[in-house]
Amino acid sequence: GGLVHSSRSGATNSAVTPDATQWNVGAFCAATISDYMDVRLDAGYTVFTPDTTSASFSSAGLSGFYLQFLLTHRVNQFFNYSLSAGRSIDLQYTGQPYDRYFARWQPNWSFLRKYTISTPLWWEHGTELYFQTVSYDQYGAGIDISRQLTQKLSGGISYQFVKETSGQPGLNYIDNIVSLSFSYQF
Repeated sequence: GGLVHSSRSGATNSAVTPDATQWNVGAFCAATISDYMDVRLDAGYTVFTPDTTSASFSSAGLSGFYLQFLLTHRVNQFFNYSLSAGRSIDLQYTGQPYDRYFARWQPNWSFLRKYTISTPLWWEHGTELYFQTVSYDQYGAGIDISRQLTQKLSGGISYQFVKETSGQPGLNYIDNIVSLSFSYQF
């Protein structure tokens, strides 16, 4: 469970992101199918309830099931992948709830010595639930290149292409995201 609280710097902000409570309950099951393949299933129920009813909020609350299926498969020493699909009710970084269906395929390539290359592809169909109910479709692809630099330090560079389309004018966009990351393990 959790509490969502938004700072109230102006009347517009309080209408957009009201305080809320969210809770969920569920279970998961993980199994090894073979030495090279694992599966996991998460399932449960989520409830999102705003503390106040806002004219900007399209519903007094939101509840529903969540489900995620994950398959990981190591094909050989050079190639492995994960495949996931499901449905969830989540909060955006602004505290606004959305209902989404998603699928993601993430292949990982290890054919270059000391480098790992990932080329993920994903799709998401969602419904944002503030202002008016707005549905969107998002497609993405990327490439991530990472390398162990020292025994405890690794680094990576990645590029992601994201395209989102919506029936609402002005909400369609294309993002090109380049990232540089370093990770130190203590």
